[in-house]
Amino acid sequence: MSKSMMRLGAIEGIRSWLIYWIAECGVLSALIWLTQPGHLYVPPHWGFSVALLVLYTAAGAILGGLAGWIFGRAAEPERVRAAAVVTPLLAWVSSVALHSLGRTSLWPVIGLAVWLSGAALSSVWGKAWASRFRFTWDPWMAWILLLGGAWLRESAPFGSGRLIKIATFAAFVAGVLAISYWVRRIWPLTAYGQVRILLRPALGAACALALTFFFAQRPRLAEAAAARQNSGSTPVILISLDTVRADHMSVYGYERRNTPNLEKLAAEAEVYTRAVAAGDMTLSTHGSLFTGLFPSAHHAHYAEETPPLAADFQTLAETLRDKGYFTAAVVSNFGFLGYQFGLDQGFAHYDASEPVTPLAGGFPPYSLRTALREFAARFAHHSILDISYRNAAQINRAVLKLLDASPNHGHGTFLFINYMDAHWPYMPPPPFDKLYPGKDDSFSTARFIALRDEVNSGRRLSTESERAHLISQYDGGIAYLDSEVGKLLDYLKQTGIYDKSLIIVTSDHGEAFGERGLLEHGVSVYQDQVWVPLIVKYPNRRQKRVIEYPVSLVDVMPTVLDVVGVPIPAGVQGVSLRAESPQPRRVFAESFAYAEYMKLYPRFRRVERATYAGPRKLVISTAGKREFYDLQTDPGERRNILQLGGNAAEARGLESDLAQWLKKIPRQKLGKTQKLDNATLERLKSLGYVQ
Repeated sequence: MSKSMMRLGAIEGIRSWLIYWIAECGVLSALIWLTQPGHLYVPPHWGFSVALLVLYTAAGAILGGLAGWIFGRAAEPERVRAAAVVTPLLAWVSSVALHSLGRTSLWPVIGLAVWLSGAALSSVWGKAWASRFRFTWDPWMAWILLLGGAWLRESAPFGSGRLIKIATFAAFVAGVLAISYWVRRIWPLTAYGQVRILLRPALGAACALALTFFFAQRPRLAEAAAARQNSGSTPVILISLDTVRADHMSVYGYERRNTPNLEKLAAEAEVYTRAVAAGDMTLSTHGSLFTGLFPSAHHAHYAEETPPLAADFQTLAETLRDKGYFTAAVVSNFGFLGYQFGLDQGFAHYDASEPVTPLAGGFPPYSLRTALREFAARFAHHSILDISYRNAAQINRAVLKLLDASPNHGHGTFLFINYMDAHWPYMPPPPFDKLYPGKDDSFSTARFIALRDEVNSGRRLSTESERAHLISQYDGGIAYLDSEVGKLLDYLKQTGIYDKSLIIVTSDHGEAFGERGLLEHGVSVYQDQVWVPLIVKYPNRRQKRVIEYPVSLVDVMPTVLDVVGVPIPAGVQGVSLRAESPQPRRVFAESFAYAEYMKLYPRFRRVERATYAGPRKLVISTAGKREFYDLQTDPGERRNILQLGGNAAEARGLESDLAQWLKKIPRQKLGKTQKLDNATLERLKSLGYVQ
């Protein structure tokens, strides 16, 4: 009898764990895929799902068999079934409780799980309880109730108001219990034998596994104007090398020759040696690239709630779309270039897909696979866990596929491409990771975050070995980017697009590696943050020209429009760089500290700005900073002219210019700023923007 009870327990255990796996896939795949746009859906990795299916099946067999051995001595099958059903439930409750410390919103769900566990256990002690309350511990009902209820509370698909959430949750629980009760009456479980009882969950698992291959993230597609596209329009290709500072590129004189392909491009293009980013972080500078406005004018920058780019602004993509261009973007930075921040305005095709990897990223706290992923992560190398964005090769594959399928094969197309391989966590693929000396294989994300916190808070400076590692990987990342940009340029030449195209290569900001006690970006307007590359290859021209006076990335939008013959919208703060001898002017850069930085690091509770006039640069902040540099003789900004008794009158003149400039910035009436949802915060966290 003991063996038969163990066999019964094993079968019931396999059934129960299979049903949990199906419900988990249903919530993490089908339910999310059905309730949100396809461009926001990120599927679980199929390989990890298969591994969990095998693991859950084994766990069900072992734990169920153990339950049969313990409770089968009295030869009561109901006790064995109940005990086997409880095993995944107790594992889930333990996992959720572990990940819900400090998350009060999940405690009612945990309480419900405990209640269900109690109901199941009560059936062990009597046939009357088992018969009366069997519908409450049926695995199908339990997992639909628990996982679906947790998803409702976390995602709030029907509204975020407290009463709405309570009513929705209560209606969901009542509905599932009622359906389960009537299903048990109409379709009793005892109608099946021990082996046939696995038929439904096995078929369900096979269907769920098959569906995971179809639930894929899709680029956001708008109504494209392909039918009226002007194939004779000049192709425009705007390339943003995320986080690349100009002084770490050999095309700008860096001692490590890490950009040979960009040097070839520069040999037949205009190279701006003093291009200044409008801001020191992705959102603000890309907002300026697309609108021709500085961050203070378009407001898409770090703030208490980090507002997106408002729909009020006319973007470059919108302007070109209205003129018959096919507008498309493929971006690696799915955080601040994601759909939630408004930079996709005007693009008919916007691909901000996230990579799907087995262990990188995270799962909801109400999923048992969360604990298993973290357990598996303990044995995986940090390189497997830390890369959270598509690398340059993956971006190129998407770009080439898009160009091959686009109307007129790229002609009459505005294409925006964003690469992110120089960004934290600085992990270029082989052989670029060992191209330069200094790499420390043990340098993990956790160590970098701790270092960033200690340096930016002023508790210590980065060491030489730490800087050597970070810079070796950063420079290797730039070399990898250059190699992939070279492949893209070769493709454009082979297809005949290159000569006819306006090609612009730039970056949104730089990166600090301990200079002045600062690490990463979004922390200042010093040169390591805002001095960026700007290379412009005009259509049907292969002549090198070097421009050595300051220009701004707000000039990109009007330059593109000027080249393609589209009027520049009124109010744009940038100017076209196309003129043979444009007049030098004042150029500005702005730094708005992120709200979390202001809380963690008091010295960032300020707005910092820089004003450029020729080689002179004034840095001031709302906290009282006032520094003046001559970049021609002091490119590293080490000698504050004001402290050395220099020309204070000239600095006051630049400060006056800045004040007048700020007064002239139009005050836009923008929509109400909304707080970022949990999904967006998780995306930003995976890229290191949020701790």
